[in-house]
Amino acid sequence: VILDISINMKENTFEHPFDEERSCEELIIKQFERSKLTLSEKYELDLLNKKRQEANITEEEYLRLGKLIEKVEELNVNRVLYLTELAQIRKTTVRELMQTL
Repeated sequence: VILDISINMKENTFEHPFDEERSCEELIIKQFERSKLTLSEKYELDLLNKKRQEANITEEEYLRLGKLIEKVEELNVNRVLYLTELAQIRKTTVRELMQTL
């Protein structure tokens, strides 16, 4: 098997045809991993959700809970999009990809 490998003499860099694909995958994986609540947001969400379940939540806290839930939903949509994109690159299904991550 002969690969199309090029060397940029001016910059003295080595380019492999799969490097671009690998870089794209790495970027998608990083974006996927960043698409979640911070630890403090997760703690706050858990606390506010517990207060709601106990019917001991103020109106202000309830509004904040709603904003956090909206953020979680938006992040989850982004995560699915990243998984879909990565699955396409790897020529597999999202379900199969999720089993490998």
